Amino acid sequence: MGDVTLRRLANLSLALLAAAGISLAGATANAVPFYDNIGGAFPVVGIAFAGFNNQLIADDFVVPVGVSTLGGVSWTGNYIAGAAPAVGSDVFTVRIFTDNGGLPSTTPLASETQTVTRTASGNGFAPFAYSLDLSTPVGITAGDTLWISLFNEATALTATEWTWGISSPISNPGNMRFSNDITQPGGLAGWFIPVSSFDPPTLDFSLSSAVAVPSPATFPLFGAGLLAVWLIGRRRQHEGVA
Repeated sequence: MGDVTLRRLANLSLALLAAAGISLAGATANAVPFYDNIGGAFPVVGIAFAGFNNQLIADDFVVPVGVSTLGGVSWTGNYIAGAAPAVGSDVFTVRIFTDNGGLPSTTPLASETQTVTRTASGNGFAPFAYSLDLSTPVGITAGDTLWISLFNEATALTATEWTWGISSPISNPGNMRFSNDITQPGGLAGWFIPVSSFDPPTLDFSLSSAVAVPSPATFPLFGAGLLAVWLIGRRRQHEGVA
């Protein structure tokens, strides 16, 4: 194998390595959460109806510096009537909204529906924990205020209502918002601040970035490129000795 061929193979391999390091195409894994209300300053202290009267509920978050993608979501919840569906039968829609003057916008920035397996959270108020990786990471901008909504499609239209865990006490109000009935003509038409004797709570969820994971199919090419680099170095070393 000549020097020209070795150099081409090495350059191609290094280029692919660089692309894999910055691209989110293909498989992704989630990094350490950049926003975490689960087990943070406050434990789960209650539950909020999610899907009651076919309404969405949402909570806001601010994208921190250095974060440019949303790739994973974790949260807690419970069911208030009837038995919970079998493990694996929870179907959630995750919606991300931009901010519109302190309320979510009416058109989602991103929306994805997945089947999510329940696990035990260890909390009496919200005994179920959920987690999913978005199949398509959402591009986000540091400093922006965004809103997240979780809707349990499997139970929202039945007597078994799903509830979202609350992670803030009344003494530390949050920004939970309600939508209109999304099954009415026109769908999602607007949001409002819940009116009650209590301040809106903070909902229980955490968010993480997406991190690229190189495809296993590229590993042999990476290895060949590294071998080419080594062979070039060995050949030059021998030429120098000669």
